[in-house]
Formats: sequence, structure tokens, C-alpha cells
Amino acid sequence: MQPFSNVTNTSASGIDFHLDVFRVTTFKQGYHFKSHSHERVELIYVLRGSCVMFIENELISLTKENSIFVLPYTNHDFQVHSTEGVKIVQLEFTPDKLLSDPSGNYTLIGFHFLNSLGKNVKFMKIPNNPEIRDCMERIIRENRMKQENSDTLN
Repeated sequence: MQPFSNVTNTSASGIDFHLDVFRVTTFKQGYHFKSHSHERVELIYVLRGSCVMFIENELISLTKENSIFVLPYTNHDFQVHSTEGVKIVQLEFTPDKLLSDPSGNYTLIGFHFLNSLGKNVKFMKIPNNPEIRDCMERIIRENRMKQENSDTLN
């Protein structure tokens, strides 16, 4: 599936956010994306297989139906050790309201569950959440339809 970018969405709670990256991607065993960070929130959702992320000196294992939110400016890398590889949904988005103070702390207006993690917490792993699974399926379906409609116009 082609990456989908520059889409404005509104969440169920009425919060606008800008979807900068949307990908459904498969990686084989041995794949390694070295340490990096983003200016956006990143959400990884595992459709099948498993992988690991190294985030702020912590090793996080992700398996089918696990998701992880990585907050902006958080160093992380991504590795696939499993022989079956991994298939993920990757979203990167910017909430319309991302406030920061002079010390570099930021607040994601409307995404209170992420802000509630605390100032030193840079990610949140969520295992096997049916609401996230349903949301990911809906996003995949809707973006596939947008891509098909775009293709027919070209």
C-alpha cells in the first residue's frame, strides 16, 4: 500500500490532527531501522509477526495486535528478529495543538491519555486492545478507499 500523507482527520472525541504518514508495511527478519526521532507522534500497530523497539534505553517487544505510541522527539529504533518477519501499520500524526514551553516540554492538546504518562515517559505500549484494532482496521479500509478513488481520477 502506498504511503498516504497530508490528511486532516477528526478523532471520535472531535480532536483534529494531521496524518502525516500512513503505511502498511512488511519487514523481513534482520531488518533494522537505526535510532531516530520524529517531530510527530508515531503509532505502530502489529498486524502479524513480532518485532522489538529500543526506546530510551528500554527494549520493548511487540507481537500481533500490540500497539505503541512514541511521543515526539523520543529516540527509538526498530528491529525484526522473528523468522516470520512482521507486518505493521505505521501512523505519524501531528495534533492541531502541540504546545511547548521554553524547557522543551510539550503538551498534546486533546490527547490527554498521552499527556498523563508523565514528563519522563516517552512511549506507551498497549497490548491487544480491541478498540485500537477496530480503529486500525477502519483507517486501513478508509485509506484504501481514498487511494482507489485517487487512482481512478488519474
